[in-house]
Formats: sequence, C-alpha cells, structure tokens
Amino acid sequence: MSGNPSPGLPGRDSLNQFSTDGGMTWSPAFIVSSHSLYGTITGTSWISNIQAGLGTRNADTWYRIAFQLPPCFSNASLNIQINADNAATIYLNSPPTQLDSAPNLIGGQTIATLVSNVNGSSTFSTADPDLFQPGTNILYIRNHNFDTFEGIDYRADVTFTDPICLNGTHTHQNLFVYQKLDQ
Repeated sequence: MSGNPSPGLPGRDSLNQFSTDGGMTWSPAFIVSSHSLYGTITGTSWISNIQAGLGTRNADTWYRIAFQLPPCFSNASLNIQINADNAATIYLNSPPTQLDSAPNLIGGQTIATLVSNVNGSSTFSTADPDLFQPGTNILYIRNHNFDTFEGIDYRADVTFTDPICLNGTHTHQNLFVYQKLDQ
C-alpha cells in the first residue's frame, strides 16, 4: 500500500519507489497530503514524486513495490484499489524498460474512468497464473500527469494458496508481504 513512513527518511515512503526517467533510476516516494478532489483509501496515504505533490505536466511517473510469494504457491490473485491524479496503469513483473516485450497489464484508467475517479477509487484485479512467480514479484504503476498535482494512493492485496510449504492447504487473504528494493 502507499504511505509507509520511513524512520530514516522523514516524509518518504520506505517501500514505494518512483522513477521519472522510465525506470532507469529509482528513489523513495514522498508521502504527501491527500488531493482535495479525491478521498484517501483507509490505511494508506498519498505518495508522489515530489514533496509538494506538484508534478511535471504531461509526464509519466513510475512507482514500484515488491512482494514475496513462497516457492510452492498456487491460485494467486491480486486486487488493487487506486486513486490517481491523473491516470494510472498497473503492471505486474514488467519493468518500464521491458513493456514492449512483456506488458503484463493488470488494468488502467481511461479518461472516462478518470472523470468518475473524482468520486471514488478504481479497482483492478488479476488471477492470471502467468503473471505471478515464486520469490520476488514487483507491482509497477505508471501514473500520467496532465496538470499540476501528481500522485497515487493505493491498496494492493495478494491472495494465494500454499498447500505444500505450510503442511496443509492455507489460503492467505489480504496479504501483501512487502520487500524493500535496492535503489
């Protein structure tokens, strides 16, 4: 989810990173005040590529966060609820530099969705087994900024079954095991 305070970097998110150069370099996201036109998803905070939340017009910012799946998982699914200013597109395990060869698209907001997003968040999900992998998985969110404020607010939940590793069938719900990524 967005808005994980970092003890060592005040005002920065300890788990979400952003890139403004198409994924070539990554930095911890800034935790910013919520946007006046949007709500905030329970338990989260808005994040941005700049402390004031005012981004570059007509530009993309990429965000990423990692989670772990055990070696013998099955039936994985991802559900993401997102507020974005202005339009977000969500990918799983497809870095920005490889989108032409492996899109792994989860969903995205269109202009019509964008207009309705002022009154509530958008939700996207996938249970496509080809998108998930054992070990580290990375959720990428591309946010396109049309105007001044730039930021996202999201909650992502991963559900999976782990029948072998835990000596029985266990279904994990609302589990998003975060992993800090190197910059």
